[in-house]
Amino acid sequence: MLADTSGALYGTTSKGGTYGYGTVFKLTPPKAGGSGWTETILYSFNGTDGANPAAALIGDSTGNLYGTAGTIFELSPPAGGETAWTELVIGSSYDSTASLVANSKGVLYGVSSETDNSTGAIFDLIPPTSKGAAWTQATLYSFNYLYPQFGESPSSGLIIDSSGALYGTTAETGGFLDAPGTVFKLIPPPASGQTGWAIRILYSFDSPRPSYSYGISGALIADSHGALYGLDTQDGAVLKFTPPIDGAFYWTLTGLYNFAYRTDPVSSLVIANGALFGVTEYGGSSNAGTVFKVLP
Repeated sequence: MLADTSGALYGTTSKGGTYGYGTVFKLTPPKAGGSGWTETILYSFNGTDGANPAAALIGDSTGNLYGTAGTIFELSPPAGGETAWTELVIGSSYDSTASLVANSKGVLYGVSSETDNSTGAIFDLIPPTSKGAAWTQATLYSFNYLYPQFGESPSSGLIIDSSGALYGTTAETGGFLDAPGTVFKLIPPPASGQTGWAIRILYSFDSPRPSYSYGISGALIADSHGALYGLDTQDGAVLKFTPPIDGAFYWTLTGLYNFAYRTDPVSSLVIANGALFGVTEYGGSSNAGTVFKVLP
């Protein structure tokens, strides 16, 4: 969920709405003395402007919302005197499950798990100089089955650091063809000279795999020291990737916690005060799922 400064929450549904293709909704907290939250449908997708969104939204300082629904869309709040939000398709994507990320200049970054000519791509969308004009979309890096060591099929959202570098995961290949993916860093070109982004593999889930991981599912998160955390939903583990020291090249993978059989942690982690929080689909007293906290 995305929260604004008033405490309202914004999210998506993959089905429902006027046409059955999903919605963007808002949950407004109750006023003083009240108890119930109020749901408002901000937009219903019709199948041509997007369908079945399943990823979190991001927002900008003016209240616009951005997300993926097989398209990349911008949802703008109503102007003065109006009530309807305005949806604008600003880019294309094969995915509706991976969230976008933005830098300080409003440039959007995202992934496609497949394209017409590759086994996945990282793209950016540069905003126009005037409202309503076309955004500029470009591919920053394409994954290719000819170079399996870099991974294939990125399917989770990216994170961005202060230098503008992007971090993400692939769901397939790596050092071996049957490996379950990689953790990668995409480094932006310098101010002058090179123009292409460079990929660096931080960790490859090579075969034979580590005993506690089939690879990462869901987006990574980072702590203030630059370490990355993620979930292995297939094997049921919380993982940490620590940056190299003393001239080492690869990052170090540590299994922080392994869940019991068939708990299936899902979605992404949240970090607060050094602890990690998440949810499982199964497990708990009724085997209907849990909310968990992992302490260092």
